Amino acid sequence: MPVAGDREGGGRGRLRGVAWARGRREAW
Repeated sequence: MPVAGDREGGGRGRLRGVAWARGRREAW
């Protein structure tokens, strides 16, 4: 979950959430 990652890593978590959403979009 991007929100959970952002909360745990702060700014870094936000970047991770974007990459995760991108990978999921490609998989879909």
